[in-house]
Amino acid sequence: MTRCVGEKMSKHQSSLSHVDDGPDHIPVNVEGNIEGHRSLCTVQDFETEKCAFVGAVLTGGYASRMGRDKALLAVEGVPMATHVASAMLEAGAREVCAVGGDATTLGVLGLRIVPDRDPHQGPLAGIIAALGVASEEIVVVTACDMPWIRTRHVTGLIEGLGSFDAAMSAAAGQPQPLHTAWKRAALQRLEASFLSGERSPLRAIRGLDYSVVDFGAGSWSIDLDTPGDVASAASPEN
Repeated sequence: MTRCVGEKMSKHQSSLSHVDDGPDHIPVNVEGNIEGHRSLCTVQDFETEKCAFVGAVLTGGYASRMGRDKALLAVEGVPMATHVASAMLEAGAREVCAVGGDATTLGVLGLRIVPDRDPHQGPLAGIIAALGVASEEIVVVTACDMPWIRTRHVTGLIEGLGSFDAAMSAAAGQPQPLHTAWKRAALQRLEASFLSGERSPLRAIRGLDYSVVDFGAGSWSIDLDTPGDVASAASPEN
């Protein structure tokens, strides 16, 4: 499987990021290259072109550490899910939906609400639901608690997708599976993986032909998991 490096990687990582259990870190050498894979490229190597895509914000889950629906928690006066949806729309998404959670409560976001087909089964179920209703072949799916995603973090995935089934983001070698661009054609294999008992988005991605677009270390990959995280959140420079 080919990995693609989006930007030169720093030796440092964000201390807060979406990480699955297991050996998740992608080996990186001092020049910022991924070791042990058959080819390397940068986002700049891809021909930049407009690709029709839709977006999906994962808004399900218990959010037990927040004590309420985290998608609606305000960061700089705007719900976290709205920050993510806005980045997708600014990048050119034809539509952005919210996947999972209470439809009545989430209605204030102004997004189409897509129910989880398998509630409380984790983000992989939400990803499958998003691909199942997508009106375009390319779907960018991002967790609602990553409010510092910017337009370039969306377009970079689209450019890095190419002929792969998925393009997963990374922060200085640390995989970020909950900010990934997917091909709708991967749905059947994801469903089969889910039915076999898989619940990890990272392991599901690794079962596909995928690329990794590394945006380097930075606040973009920080996820807000507790009320304290939200209270101290301020718009980062990167």
